[in-house]
Amino acid sequence: MSDNTLFLRLEAPLQSWGLQGKLVFRDSAREPTKSGVVGLLACALGRERWKPIGDLAGLEMGVRIDREGVLTRDYHTVGAGIGNITAAGNIKKTATTGELEPVVSVRMYLADASFLVALRGDPKVTEECARHVQDPKWPIYLGRKSCPPAVPAFAGTGSFDDLKSALRSVPWRPAFIGDQRRPKDNRLRLQLEVPPTDPEGQTRGDHPLYFWPPEAETSQFQQIPRHSARYVIEDWLPLGDGEGQVRIIEDDKFVFKAEPERQWGYTTNDDLWKKHIGPARLKKDGYQCLLTGLPAVEVHHKRYRNDIPASADPASDLVQDHISNDTDLVSLSRLAHEAVTLLEYRHDMGAERIDPLSSRWRPDVLKTIQLILTTRERNPAKRRFARNR
Repeated sequence: MSDNTLFLRLEAPLQSWGLQGKLVFRDSAREPTKSGVVGLLACALGRERWKPIGDLAGLEMGVRIDREGVLTRDYHTVGAGIGNITAAGNIKKTATTGELEPVVSVRMYLADASFLVALRGDPKVTEECARHVQDPKWPIYLGRKSCPPAVPAFAGTGSFDDLKSALRSVPWRPAFIGDQRRPKDNRLRLQLEVPPTDPEGQTRGDHPLYFWPPEAETSQFQQIPRHSARYVIEDWLPLGDGEGQVRIIEDDKFVFKAEPERQWGYTTNDDLWKKHIGPARLKKDGYQCLLTGLPAVEVHHKRYRNDIPASADPASDLVQDHISNDTDLVSLSRLAHEAVTLLEYRHDMGAERIDPLSSRWRPDVLKTIQLILTTRERNPAKRRFARNR
């Protein structure tokens, strides 16, 4: 039997699922909207806005709230430096300073939330979506483009008779190892899509008909999405190991482990590094940058793991092995070291480091070196001014 259900894990520091907000007030629902999830799938498929979305909107949607988020308000201004036009055609200015007046926009976000979404329907559609969510054609996001997912969105597939049994089948996991937080009353809230004939169904206007009408492909004006009513009910699933309950799993494979507070690096003893490890490594490499061939003045960590004790003897095997180990350190010119550092910050690598000699990173490092040189050639006067200050 083909899998008729696709699971998505929607988790991020910030999400925003607009439901009713317009113009200067943009709200966020407490759980993902059908329109937002269909838009996520359309991005993964690479489907243009004016293309039909009936196959995606036709999937039944159920949401399990694994971690209730906290609504957060963002103060946002629009039009600063450009000006906003009044009904009379004049540009608005503040009465006190005469400066151009921006529009104040309130935008709501959902912080620290985690949702399990089940989409049930035509197996051909769920299987195609499953394939593309794992390798999306366009970047996917959680409600707004400023809210990328913090974990892979694909959470598996399966075949189920209804949404509730599908959502019950996936174990619940804490946010990280050692996290003692549990849902209120030890149960998980569900929001399940039901037919319009269900007497308990509550109306929710987030069923997308289209994001742009078909004529928008050739229209010079931005079109407005259209939605119809969708009907949902609220239900609950208890946590536990019994029948009809959601199992709790804690393991290293799937749970993100909270990093302990520590000093990353090989040693907290600066003298050991400056007087022994750094100079010894430069000498080993002949004071030559192993990437560019220029004179080497910096020693770069290829990885930040397994600290050397601050009290280690410089002559110990531990320190000497570290100096001679080519997988740990590399001598670089100042220019190459700057390029590597820029890439590490650009990719937000945290405790991970770049090996500038690997085939994965060498082309990027060399391009960044050229970019640094080009930028410096364009701004000689600015550099002279900075030196003379």
